[in-house]
Amino acid sequence: MSVYRWMFLCVAVSGGYGQELPLVCSPAKPVAASGEAVQLTAWAPAEGFVYRWSTNDGRIEGEGRQVLWRLGESKPGEPKSGTKTATVEATREGQAPLSCKIEVFVQQQFEVRRGSPRRYLLERWTPEEKGYGLYSYLLLTQGDGEMQERNRKIIEAYVSRIVAGWELRSSLLLQNLNAIFVPVDAEPPNEDATAEWIFKHYDYRNARQLLDRLPGPPLRGPYLVSTKEPLSQYTGGPLLNLDVSRVPARVVPFWMDEFIAQGEQERWDQPRSLSMFELKLRTLISIAADGVPVTQNAMTAVLTFLK
Repeated sequence: MSVYRWMFLCVAVSGGYGQELPLVCSPAKPVAASGEAVQLTAWAPAEGFVYRWSTNDGRIEGEGRQVLWRLGESKPGEPKSGTKTATVEATREGQAPLSCKIEVFVQQQFEVRRGSPRRYLLERWTPEEKGYGLYSYLLLTQGDGEMQERNRKIIEAYVSRIVAGWELRSSLLLQNLNAIFVPVDAEPPNEDATAEWIFKHYDYRNARQLLDRLPGPPLRGPYLVSTKEPLSQYTGGPLLNLDVSRVPARVVPFWMDEFIAQGEQERWDQPRSLSMFELKLRTLISIAADGVPVTQNAMTAVLTFLK
């Protein structure tokens, strides 16, 4: 029998729900040039932890939960691109050490391919491309005032983040990628699908049809939904739904960024990836107000995981 676990966390620094919260970490960007500095951030599940960072490439600058990773310059004869790893260990007296790994794809000649988000735009009656390890969706509902502002903010965050993430597509197997789709009601006029164009042409009708496939009554959204198969064909199975309808508009970009960042760190051919993705997001929700400056004011989020 399917088991629904509704998790409502309101600025709560607590493990709970029968599973210990992990150390969570993420990079400010998933793809970088050799020699570039990338900000890394870690979140321990409680206060009092000491952070120690290490890397197999370049050097770490700074200390604490947020540092800069200055990637090494590629030397003659070395591969021009590849995945580099940084690791953080958090220790506290009387508790076993916690660790977290961050991967950044490094390119020798780094150029952002403008217009790449277009491939993730889901035009009406057009099926999702097959073969991805995870299918995620940015699903919005119509409204006025703050809801419209929230929708605009999350679309802006999506566009700014997904351009870099698309670079991984040429370097990793599709089964290791999280494709994040956005319904639109028209074909973009050119390759550069801007946030303003997506906001104007967002397909609320298709989004509602996709939301209707989810278990339980929908709220207001925005929603970030992930499943192991295309949602348009979803008939049951593992599903993750992050509802940020209770989050102030100014905080929505943070949740968009971290949703993408945590997804980029997973390898979806591994059987526990979706549950680990859920656990990392749950940790971020539970400690965000204490650990992330942008969420110092009270905020709430709802995460639903259907196994």
